[in-house]
Amino acid sequence: MYDKELHKYLIKDAIRDENVLGFSIQYIGTIKGKNIAVDDEKVPGINTKEVYESDERLRLIVQHILLNHDQITSNKKYNSILTVSSTAMALKYYQMFNELDPKHHVNVTTIFTWAANEDDAQEKQEQDVTSSRHGLDKVIDDYNNQYKTSFSTNHFADYFADVSKRMKEHSDRTPDDNIDVLIVVNMFLTGFDSPKLSTLYIDKNLRWQGLIQAFSRTNRIEKKTKPFGNIISYRNIKKETDDAVKLFSAGSQEDFFVPTYDELAGKFADAITNLHQVVSTPNDVDRLYDLGDEELKNLCSLLEIF
Repeated sequence: MYDKELHKYLIKDAIRDENVLGFSIQYIGTIKGKNIAVDDEKVPGINTKEVYESDERLRLIVQHILLNHDQITSNKKYNSILTVSSTAMALKYYQMFNELDPKHHVNVTTIFTWAANEDDAQEKQEQDVTSSRHGLDKVIDDYNNQYKTSFSTNHFADYFADVSKRMKEHSDRTPDDNIDVLIVVNMFLTGFDSPKLSTLYIDKNLRWQGLIQAFSRTNRIEKKTKPFGNIISYRNIKKETDDAVKLFSAGSQEDFFVPTYDELAGKFADAITNLHQVVSTPNDVDRLYDLGDEELKNLCSLLEIF
């Protein structure tokens, strides 16, 4: 039986101590229309699954990733994971990337296990498993052509090991050997640590420890070019995120998220206002030397924001 808690070291403490990075999170709306709520499970009067799995929506998400991936990953210096709700959606996303990026400017593959999902209806399980495995075989055929390998689902462990190696050894020198976007359902969201992974794209519901673990794939420290773990969610999981962060950070979000653009812009505007109260023009800086070291220190403290 456990006694009193002696000490606790939370993820926000690790971020504060710079052992891991904080997070930047963006929520990208993908469903619009009258009476359509942003809560994924409470969309009245429509087939939620049909809407979230529609070709139109997936096309917009893939286009968004392709248009922004270079900037988000410092010109593909880093790589990313796209987590989706099912193996069927992983294959659908993979096909959409191939359709919209036929020259493979962004190298994309997917990996998953094809065991029956407990949430599937019993009569569909065998069909879905077969379909998923055949789909993954086609993906691996593409992978073999791309990377000059010879894997198959019969040797899945070898495929897994190679994907893991390419994700960890993401290289500036041999970009054609890299994986830029890895599409997963659950794999790689826990236990996979790579400083080269900077971004998590989300198109599934995440909650509690699963959410924190998934986010944490992105926050391993590398260089100054990786200032935070980048989270881009195409689902409105803000409440789930806030709840998870509060639970695993003792009720506080302090240090967990880096400041948003709006927060930094506000601080910048305040600093400019304060600066003008001390020196209205650049020429006014010279007169501070006549007012003593204390006034110069005040000016330096105002300039720290910059």
